[in-house]
Amino acid sequence: MRRRGAANAEATAGLGTVAEARAQCTSPVDVEAYYARLARAGLAYGPAFRGIRALAVGKNVAVGTLEAPATRAGQNTPWILHPAMLDAAFHLLGLALAAARPHASDCVYLP
Repeated sequence: MRRRGAANAEATAGLGTVAEARAQCTSPVDVEAYYARLARAGLAYGPAFRGIRALAVGKNVAVGTLEAPATRAGQNTPWILHPAMLDAAFHLLGLALAAARPHASDCVYLP
């Protein structure tokens, strides 16, 4: 995730792969605490929409492990990507934006 500005572009220029991003994210984030923060901001997610399993942040970057909700055996779904998985990706994006703007820690980003 890159912010505007040359200084920031230089700071994140080496993030060509997920492995490179993970290497820069050395500060783990408590997933339950992150969802609690979102709930305090008015974004309460039930269990099916809490797809983040692990989070970590670095300078101007965040990475996470996402998990799709379980489906019942034999259940056919019309989705290529489950809507809750897409939502979890947006949750991670919100954390990446917050990592890039630590002075705006009370902000909530919506797609």
